[in-house]
Amino acid sequence: MPGVPDPLSEEQRIIVEFGEAATRLRQDLSEVPESVRPFTALIDSIINFGTCELRMRRADRLQALGERDVEAAWLVESALAHHERGLQALPAVRLRHWARLACSDDDCQRM
Repeated sequence: MPGVPDPLSEEQRIIVEFGEAATRLRQDLSEVPESVRPFTALIDSIINFGTCELRMRRADRLQALGERDVEAAWLVESALAHHERGLQALPAVRLRHWARLACSDDDCQRM
């Protein structure tokens, strides 16, 4: 609604928009069932790595200002946990699967 401030931060709004776009893409992929799991793993990786980055940046800002050491330590710990979850999701992404979906029949025979 024009003139009404958005209650979400810019980062929160971007995360919501990304989630909505991923949901629409996942629905389109339902026609190719073997794509759903790798796509979900890809989205999980992106979300976890993105969350890691945002939390590390916030921790860096707090540490640079010398403020809220307890919050900064929690942010670093949380960021590292998200990084690990992102890494754990990667094996299911199966990049060769996506390459086969995108290639022509002739190209696919060479894979």
